[in-house]
Amino acid sequence: MKEKYLKIIAGLSVSALILVSIFYFQNNDTYMFFSSITANIIQVILFLVWYFQENPVPERTITKIDEIHQVTKEREEKYKQQEKILTRLIKEGVIADYDIKKIFQSIKNREVFLVHTYGEGVPTNLLKSYNGRTQPLISILLKVGFVRVFKQHNLFIAFKKNLPRSLRRLDRLEKLVHQEIEKIWNKIEKYTKNSYPGDKYKIYEKWRTKEGFKCSYLLFKAVEEDFVIGYINRYSFTPQFVNSIIREIEISKIKHIADKVKLQKFVAKTSIEILLEDLPKNIKKNIMKHERTLKDEFKIKNFTDFKDVPIEQLNNKLSELVDKQENWKNYSETIIKQAQEFHKILNELGMPI
Repeated sequence: MKEKYLKIIAGLSVSALILVSIFYFQNNDTYMFFSSITANIIQVILFLVWYFQENPVPERTITKIDEIHQVTKEREEKYKQQEKILTRLIKEGVIADYDIKKIFQSIKNREVFLVHTYGEGVPTNLLKSYNGRTQPLISILLKVGFVRVFKQHNLFIAFKKNLPRSLRRLDRLEKLVHQEIEKIWNKIEKYTKNSYPGDKYKIYEKWRTKEGFKCSYLLFKAVEEDFVIGYINRYSFTPQFVNSIIREIEISKIKHIADKVKLQKFVAKTSIEILLEDLPKNIKKNIMKHERTLKDEFKIKNFTDFKDVPIEQLNNKLSELVDKQENWKNYSETIIKQAQEFHKILNELGMPI
């Protein structure tokens, strides 16, 4: 975004100088006066753009982690279907291994943030009881937009553009971590005292007194052109990390490396299950039992053909086949919407369907 602003300003600057030259070329004094004014204004604007890029005004956003998390979820939802399809295409070999490496290498000119955590150690059973899914520090990183790089290691990454402007400096990112982890520790401490009081439980004493809470971390900021991703033979990155990389690439670039024959086979053999992943397990299971009947009823050749099925007709058929008491409207809308999104993505990849 910074480069975009600077290009716009540079373009306006050149235009302004040309206009000044045209209208005042006969009067050297006037020409010099307006040229000087224009040049100074341009310099001030460029300085202000640079300054506010590096020093965002609304520092209050540092403490609003719930707002940051909401933006993160919205961004993930936006790319969800694209990532789902591309992840499957990679597994199916539609996008070859050596092409994945090219994708990784093509994004070396990116500014990224890396965090490595160690030693939190809140007992797993206590976390589950507290209804926490991950260790406190890790949960904070995931909320603000970091993804785990390797499955068995606590290395997390975030691209600069995916972090709020207020967190694009290490000192501000660390400040947020300190604020939020103290809040979580206080909540776990209070929960432990209430749920596992010392007079009844010997376990969790360190977390009743807050003595057991700890974490270590390293924060890195890799500058542009100093960030490289590579692997030999096969990569061991998490799907979330691969998806975050793919998200950085325009899908039009991936189009040129997709194997069209394998892509066509993938579309032909893929079950409608891919459209049901967001549905409750019992609903999904019951629909899958009638996949063949649904395809015959609506003349479905491949799973994306559900995009053209009228909602009411799909409602009625699901009610007839599965459960008359169920309200199928939302489920039908989800199935049709997903089919439409997948159809669009596959078309962009060069699949004429």
